[in-house]
Amino acid sequence: MFKFAEHGIAVTGEVPGGLPSLYLPPLHMNEINQVLATSASCFIVIIARSAATARAYSTRYNEKGDDNADIIGLATANAAAAFTGTFVVNGSPTKTEMVDDAGGRTQVAHLTTAVIVLMVLLFLTRPLSLLPAAVLSAIVFMIGVKLIDVKGMVELYRMQKDEFVVALLAAGVVVFVDVMHGILAAVVLSLIAHARIATGCARVY
Repeated sequence: MFKFAEHGIAVTGEVPGGLPSLYLPPLHMNEINQVLATSASCFIVIIARSAATARAYSTRYNEKGDDNADIIGLATANAAAAFTGTFVVNGSPTKTEMVDDAGGRTQVAHLTTAVIVLMVLLFLTRPLSLLPAAVLSAIVFMIGVKLIDVKGMVELYRMQKDEFVVALLAAGVVVFVDVMHGILAAVVLSLIAHARIATGCARVY
């Protein structure tokens, strides 16, 4: 109705509709190195994000998570994604926060989401393509703001200053560079911090 695109406002653009079809993705030998590098990056990001998200919400609700079960579920979902041409699957902190904020506490929330996604794919991709990109950015940004645990950071600073510095630097890299480098920075800094603590303990001993 408002014709955003005609006024120079970036919109989402064409969104493929319909159900995904099964097929075997083509793989050429000259692309092996690129595929392996991309897969390794996806693996690191998926495991790190999913584990961190699961543990954060398990802690919030005093529940015990099962990392092994999560990894099996993620592996199965990504295998299915590979044969349908869909995005990689991971435990998204933004989507988890959306479900949690809406009051979702059981698998009924996931089943409801699946039905809604199916309806959108079949009937609503055209309206979705007209949505301003800024609206999507604002939604993700507002959800991201909710994920900032100020109380947890204050508690971390009080109890473990080294861990606080690691968390702060990793968050900074995510904001100013990207998620992948943020995760790598967190891993490297955590290893340095643990090695420093272990060395100090060994000296005391």
